[in-house]
Amino acid sequence: MWLVVFGLAFGHRAEAAEASGDLDRWVPSFSFFFDVTRQKAEGSVSTGLLQGPPLPPYGNGCTGSGLALCPSKRLEYALVDHSDEGSDTGVATMVGASLELMTPRLLHVLTDPRLFVHGDASLAFGFERNLAGRGSPGERSVPPYPQQVTDIEELSIPGQGSRTRWQLGDYVYSAGGGVAFSFTLFQRTFRLKPSFEWVQLEQDFIGVTRREVKQFQPTGITSLDAFRPISLTKVKTRTFDAIGPGLEIEADTARLGPIQTSLYVSGRFYHFLNSLDTSLEATNEFGETATWGFNPERWMYRVGVGFRLRWAPEAD
Repeated sequence: MWLVVFGLAFGHRAEAAEASGDLDRWVPSFSFFFDVTRQKAEGSVSTGLLQGPPLPPYGNGCTGSGLALCPSKRLEYALVDHSDEGSDTGVATMVGASLELMTPRLLHVLTDPRLFVHGDASLAFGFERNLAGRGSPGERSVPPYPQQVTDIEELSIPGQGSRTRWQLGDYVYSAGGGVAFSFTLFQRTFRLKPSFEWVQLEQDFIGVTRREVKQFQPTGITSLDAFRPISLTKVKTRTFDAIGPGLEIEADTARLGPIQTSLYVSGRFYHFLNSLDTSLEATNEFGETATWGFNPERWMYRVGVGFRLRWAPEAD
């Protein structure tokens, strides 16, 4: 496909671009764009042993059971929660604006090559991705009927579990530069624009673990007085820089006085310069711990479409 495009680029004279009179001028432009990004990540969660009540020295074991910990249907119930590993792909949409400046043509050859630079700012709309963990950690509450009985089982209480969550930050800044090649196809001016790109963004790393620990076996309850909640949470935001190649294909559409409008599609592939591996740990007053690990891929992909307004008055 690209061989065909390059063949067209060198096989046709850029008459429409010459007619616009902008080939030998500096051309500033402003554009709006809609992009989509994609990046994959792996995650893990692990926890330590229960250390607080009903265990000594904070208690005398599970009252009424004769055991250190109350009986539970939970597997590995001596741990705060289960260990887990997993992965997910983060996809986020972005809307933004870009400023571009294009030089006069460098050579009077078939494709009239020109240099260009651009700077962009965009607002990202991403969702938290669950990389690892089980359950739905959140607000604790009494189990609904029929789970609500005289002796509530630990696992029946809502709001328990662990999650390793990852999310793209709200703001993304990028810039780049390259060479624009002009050609005419179907009586319309196109520009093929390979470039070198840079991006700066933030990523949020979130670890959450919730557990209900039974401290004694009651003789009839409708509340959670017999349970001690464990709530372990850690959040960290990191800033990353990435570089990589880009390619844009732009087509002029209509003229509005001195303004030449155009539509374009673009693709960019970024390789992160920083180490993305991140580890979080939280510990409560009893020494109970949870650790969350994050390992995003070093490549991020970005594609989009845009609408550009080029300041290109017609030649006198």
